[in-house]
Amino acid sequence: MALTCTAINAANTVLYTSSGNTAITTLIVSNVNPYSAATPTVGQSNLNLFIVPGGGTPNFANMIVSALPLPAGETFTFDNEKIVMSNGDTLVATGSAPIGITANAVSLTVTSYSAKSGTGPYLVTFNIP
Repeated sequence: MALTCTAINAANTVLYTSSGNTAITTLIVSNVNPYSAATPTVGQSNLNLFIVPGGGTPNFANMIVSALPLPAGETFTFDNEKIVMSNGDTLVATGSAPIGITANAVSLTVTSYSAKSGTGPYLVTFNIP
């Protein structure tokens, strides 16, 4: 199992590149800009996610999330569906500049599992901190 955390900005940001066949099991997106009840839209950013086939580019044909609003201080978890990727496929994100501030503090954590091939039986060990 692999765990990566990457800051997202307005440019196409490669969050994960599949090495072999892998399955993304969880995506956690956090907007760590401070939330203020007096100005709830300040710090909000919008998220776009793409699953891009190896050698391809992010576009509407491979977009899986479009302009998801991320309020400041909010965390979203995508863990209901598993994303199976082939060797060289990438997970790419863009985030709009946060409203009313200059810093972009949106990050995405990817949890993935690398597939094994061959004949079993297999011993699987999970290390949970």
